[in-house]
Amino acid sequence: MPEKKTGLIKIAGFLFCVFLLLCLATVVLKPKRMENPYDNTRKGRGFYAEPKNSLDLIFVGSSQLFSTMVPAVLWEEQGITSYVYGGNEQTFSISYYYIMEALKYQKPRAIVLEVTFCNWGEMPRDAVVRLNFDDMRWGKAKILGILNNVEPENWEYFFFELAKYHSRWDMLSAQDFAFKEIYESPNPYKGWSAYGKHPLEDESVDPEIINCVERKELNETALFWLERIIHLCQKENVELILLKTPDNGLIIEPPEEGSEEIFQYIDGMPYYNSLADLAKEKGIAFLNMNYLMPGGDHNSIAKARKATSCFGEWVQDRLHIEDKRGEAAYARWNDAKGDFDEE
Repeated sequence: MPEKKTGLIKIAGFLFCVFLLLCLATVVLKPKRMENPYDNTRKGRGFYAEPKNSLDLIFVGSSQLFSTMVPAVLWEEQGITSYVYGGNEQTFSISYYYIMEALKYQKPRAIVLEVTFCNWGEMPRDAVVRLNFDDMRWGKAKILGILNNVEPENWEYFFFELAKYHSRWDMLSAQDFAFKEIYESPNPYKGWSAYGKHPLEDESVDPEIINCVERKELNETALFWLERIIHLCQKENVELILLKTPDNGLIIEPPEEGSEEIFQYIDGMPYYNSLADLAKEKGIAFLNMNYLMPGGDHNSIAKARKATSCFGEWVQDRLHIEDKRGEAAYARWNDAKGDFDEE
């Protein structure tokens, strides 16, 4: 073999080894978010552990979603398999790529999109993008998700993750090396996160919520991403359902100029009314649970059970999903119920 060709092979082999070492260092140094309530790694990586095409419903949205919808309850009461594939402060511009990623591995009866951020028109914070995309597998959805949700001057910190996380070397623990637990283990809660253990409170809905007829125009940027989500679901022949979890009719918007807050809560019912009009026009189901029960930004375990039970009855009446509780192939779902009961 010519000496020049041998030298090129050695250089290529050396560069490949360097690449592998950088990949390994990245895996070790990236934060492992495994504990409730912000267990993004356990939720994100756990999704890939679900058997292909085994989920009836995939929920997509923010922490208001994964504190409220409990797949174990849907299984216990309806025999429905589901996963809450969400992330903190998830905007529609991020949800679009979550749905794209989810439909690579699953063919659900429906995508359930939580709409708390339906009026968010700004670029999400970099910290939010990290929480949402750090644990997604590299591929089209992750690459495009970063390109469309991060300013170009910060791309290097997302595409070369060591630039962000290299300083964690003195914070490493045994968990950072538990690769099997991180990358192969199912999420015992199927994406749900326990936020609070206080009992149910007053269950009467504020009459102002029920009687609100005002409409306010939704943000154009949010509507642009919602239209893309609608088109994607139509293209993949998957039904789209819009869901507002109970939170007393609030909506999240960018903070006022000069504010130190990262977002603000305002009366959301006029916006949700406009969203309901749009959903009706597009032939999309929209369940606004603020009409059914009061709630909070992150609901307790007791409220989550009640809200999920209510949603389960509603969605079963609409979709008539096959009850799988008696099928041996789905017996593992009884473990999810046991984990929830224990919590």
